[in-house]
Amino acid sequence: PERWTRYYAVRILWREENTAALPKLLPLLADNYWQVQVAILDALAEGGDLSQAGEPLGAAASPGKNWEVRARAIRLLGQSNSAQAARTLLEKALPPTAGATETEAERAVEEALSGMTDADALKVVAEGLAGTDLARKLLAVKVLGRAKSPDAVAKFKEIGLDAAAPTPLRIAAIRSLVLAGGEEGVAAAIKALDGGEAAIR
Repeated sequence: PERWTRYYAVRILWREENTAALPKLLPLLADNYWQVQVAILDALAEGGDLSQAGEPLGAAASPGKNWEVRARAIRLLGQSNSAQAARTLLEKALPPTAGATETEAERAVEEALSGMTDADALKVVAEGLAGTDLARKLLAVKVLGRAKSPDAVAKFKEIGLDAAAPTPLRIAAIRSLVLAGGEEGVAAAIKALDGGEAAIR
């Protein structure tokens, strides 16, 4: 029952059995001392099959967990580079909520999603562009811009040049337009210099 006994048991089991230990370790990730959870996540990061760990990682990345645990789980989900991992990040690690925003978690999820190259994963992110949730739309714009997604350029242009759109969203869209749109994106962004809004200029 003692936390450090568990912690070292995890470390030794991983050292002795390596990936064969994962079926024994992953069920212990959901409800445990945070130090033990970190040891399991570190073992997984060293060479585990991330595609088999989506559900336990989603639970570990959820709000209310220790931040060290959440941050590692979010990073590993990003490394999974799959549509399922992208959906887990958006639904479990950063669930839509009417409450206060979690800035640290938002940054971590943005970083994890931005590192994904899988086309289906980016399509999951792009679903946020069509929604009404401003935070989710802003996240999608930032991630797709950093991922240099050519499919989102038209949407970046539409948002960036829409005077009725919220200023933070417009700024993010113009930045993403420059990142992903090549010469066409730069030309469209330059048009925003003619506007009267200083933050956009």
